[in-house]
Amino acid sequence: MFDDLPKRLRWGNITVEPQAIRVWRNGEPVYLTFRKFQILLFLLQNPHRVVTREEIAGFVQRQERSGKRGESKPMDGRTIDAHVAEIRRRLGRGIIKTVRRVGYRLGDPEEETLMDDNPETTVIAP
Repeated sequence: MFDDLPKRLRWGNITVEPQAIRVWRNGEPVYLTFRKFQILLFLLQNPHRVVTREEIAGFVQRQERSGKRGESKPMDGRTIDAHVAEIRRRLGRGIIKTVRRVGYRLGDPEEETLMDDNPETTVIAP
């Protein structure tokens, strides 16, 4: 499903393995539901721009159709807001910033956490 992405993505103290659908914060595993994982992944794929709720919903719906996960309920803005709130709760309030009346963007990663010597990790620079 996420085979076209790097093996590992890193944004500050958050590490994501798209193919394994796994997330870590400060090296500790963090459980996210598949939809929350998709939202985080979409933001990581668009690190330097604001994404709208409609773009997030469209990405999630396309991924669910391509992954043959069955029909799912469409996501409205309030549902996305609730998912984002839960991602913040688990990964830290600064990971996702709200852009009022537009959507969301990634927060600024901590400068000292951008270094990673693993060649399989794609560090997303600010």
